[in-house]
Amino acid sequence: MLGTNNIDLIEDMPLIIDWNIRHQLAFVFEINTAIIRSLLPKGIEPFEARPGVGLMFLGYNDYYPGNLINGIEQPRFDEVTRFFMVQPDLSIDMPMPRFTFFVHRIGSNNQNFIDQEISRLHLPSFYAEDLIVETHSDKTGGMARTAGGPIQEWKNTNPDPRYYEDSFYGQYFTLQNNELWFGVWFWAGDVCTHQHPGDGGRIFHHPFLDDLEKTIQPEHVGNSYMQLITAFDKPLVQRFFEPRFIGSLV
Repeated sequence: MLGTNNIDLIEDMPLIIDWNIRHQLAFVFEINTAIIRSLLPKGIEPFEARPGVGLMFLGYNDYYPGNLINGIEQPRFDEVTRFFMVQPDLSIDMPMPRFTFFVHRIGSNNQNFIDQEISRLHLPSFYAEDLIVETHSDKTGGMARTAGGPIQEWKNTNPDPRYYEDSFYGQYFTLQNNELWFGVWFWAGDVCTHQHPGDGGRIFHHPFLDDLEKTIQPEHVGNSYMQLITAFDKPLVQRFFEPRFIGSLV
C-alpha cells in the first residue's frame, strides 16, 4: 500500500507528524558551493553535484483539507520551502536517506501549521496569510507570491512527464535560536523525477527572507539540476520523526 512504512521509531526519535498532500513541486538548482557553505553551521557540509557545485531545493506543498494539527482538522493550505542539500549522517540506524537538507526557510498561509513547525520541528518559518501559489494548468510548475511580490517560481523542463510510485527516507538539519537540530522524514507518492535541462525557474527578493541573518541573492541561482513533480490529487504522504537536539552554537 502506498505510504506504508513499518517504522514508527528511529533510534530515540518517534514518529510524530503525518501529512496528506495533494500536490508537490521540488525543483533543484545549482549554486556555488562556497555560497552554500557560508550559510551553514559549522560541521554541516554541502552536498556537491560536482566539484564546486552545490544544490538548492525550492519546494511547494498543497495540503488536503482534513490534516490534523493538535487534533483539529485544518482547511486546505499551502507551503513553500527553501532547502540546501547537505551531507547525510550515515551513523543513524535508519534506511539510507535519499536527500538530506539544511532548512533555510519555509512559509505558509496557515498559522497553526507555522506554529507547529516552529515548536515541534524547529524550522525557520514565515507566516503569510495572503500567500498564493498559482500552478500551471498541467500542474507541473507555478508561481508563489504575496502582496509583497513574487517569492519563487517553478518551470517544468520535461515536455513529457511520466509518473511512477516511489518512497524514500530523508534527513534534515535546522537551526533555531542558535540551537542545531536533526530530524528524519519519510516520503511516498506518485512522482515524475527528471533531469531535463532548461529554465527551471527562479527566486525573488521578498520579505519572506528579510529577518534572516544570512541568505542568498536571486543571481546566485544557477542551472536546473533535477525536478520532482507529483501527480496531482493522488495519494502523497510525508511523515516526520521527532527531531533530536544536537547542541548549541553559542
